[in-house]
Amino acid sequence: MIRRRQKYIIKYAALGGIATAVADVFLQWNELKSKGLDITWDNFDGKRTFKRGLIGGGIGAFYGYKSYIDKLDYEARFPFNGDEYLRRLLAKENITSDPMLLKTCLKYKYFLKDWLANKFNKDLAGTPEDAGSFFKYTAIKSNFDFDIILPFKRTSYLSLQDMFYNVYDTINKELDEKAFISKQTKGIGITFERHGSPIHFDVIPGREISDYQMDKKLNLYVRPDWAWQKGSSFKTNVQLQKRITQNMPQVRKAIKLIKLYRDRNGLNIPSVLIEQCVCEALSQEMYKVSFSCMENFLNGMLHLSNRMRQEKFVDFINTNNNLLEKMPDYDKSHISEQLRRDIAKVENNPRYLEELFDL
Repeated sequence: MIRRRQKYIIKYAALGGIATAVADVFLQWNELKSKGLDITWDNFDGKRTFKRGLIGGGIGAFYGYKSYIDKLDYEARFPFNGDEYLRRLLAKENITSDPMLLKTCLKYKYFLKDWLANKFNKDLAGTPEDAGSFFKYTAIKSNFDFDIILPFKRTSYLSLQDMFYNVYDTINKELDEKAFISKQTKGIGITFERHGSPIHFDVIPGREISDYQMDKKLNLYVRPDWAWQKGSSFKTNVQLQKRITQNMPQVRKAIKLIKLYRDRNGLNIPSVLIEQCVCEALSQEMYKVSFSCMENFLNGMLHLSNRMRQEKFVDFINTNNNLLEKMPDYDKSHISEQLRRDIAKVENNPRYLEELFDL
């Protein structure tokens, strides 16, 4: 994770080191030329160039730090409002802020849903449905994909594994030339290219447990981590997934901000963990929703930090699923501490938000 200060220092150190080293090469060339000699590997003093490059890098790092301090001093002349800053970030990260991107994404989505519905029509318990962050309005423009639930009848396949691999083989056979197809843990990844930028979909096949039209409950196939292991099943409720952030615009904003914070700071936090922690944090039983976007953001971060110090966080959707189970203890401890440090710095000086996001 590299913050603004480190970026300034590294950038200027690199410039100073490279410029000094190149200058020394030319200087040695001139020195040798004045003696009537050509520069060769035998008479070139690489150690001298390296040492001078280090000195130039050190001087560059000093000026990088000074430039960073000068920028902070310049920014301090102007008033700063944390809520306004976060609202600007949200506006920039809103997918609708790029109409052409949105139009292209929707075109691919409609194509894919229609294709899936036609291809698997006789075996489906319902039409392919939107799911995931895009449907829940918690997606951010810089990092998003589309989830499509493909609900099959109970009688469609002999096993969940058969269902998963039949869907994968069908998609791979017929869409391989149009997109990159990959196996995910619970779904099939389909990535289209748009002017060099990827548009990613996860098609998640599931088999109804009872009556999908009534309860929206599905059994998913979970691929094993290693080839010699057996796959497993995972119960989910599509209806509950959709309801988790329904009619909660401020909660969705806090979720988006923490996702953006995660991505820009290189933290390994699953999106589902962020979503459920923020919903819990801003519930009536805890911190409640504030009119302040920054307060909601910080409260969500604090609760996420607290949750990561625990051994278990039960999934709202599937009570048999521990959302923390697959996270290494080191990651949980490191992320929890990082969240707490950043919360304290923002509370001490709201302008520190620029350090968290302006990377």
